[in-house]
Amino acid sequence: MKLTLQEVALHPGKPAFAESAGYQFDSYWSDPNGLEATVTVYCVMKEEDGEARRDVARISLDDRHEDMLEIALIDVREEERHQGIAEWFIDQIKATFPDRTLGATPEEELTGFWEELGWRRVEDPDELHGFKMLDPGAE
Repeated sequence: MKLTLQEVALHPGKPAFAESAGYQFDSYWSDPNGLEATVTVYCVMKEEDGEARRDVARISLDDRHEDMLEIALIDVREEERHQGIAEWFIDQIKATFPDRTLGATPEEELTGFWEELGWRRVEDPDELHGFKMLDPGAE
């Protein structure tokens, strides 16, 4: 299995992806109004056993905070989960932005995923869910 990271070109007023079948957050990726101007989207392309490359995971990064690059959403195709793709994805983002602190603002039920990666929970009443998760390298 070969994975590659690819930035997605976003166009104001248009969905990030024309097709999002197999993704849990389909309505986010296919919103006809597009995504916020501060958002950058990457996808993971997977190539395996000579098959055509295909998009297997997506990540939305929000750059609106001065002190943190926020992972707003990670979405791995349902049939591709539990193969280490999300962890690989996060490692690639860390390597792409080595001078930035990474944080995530997940829903409560997703904190276990981040905790397994060693991220720590920080209570923050200004965040949507009242907390954020910080990369272990963050101070």
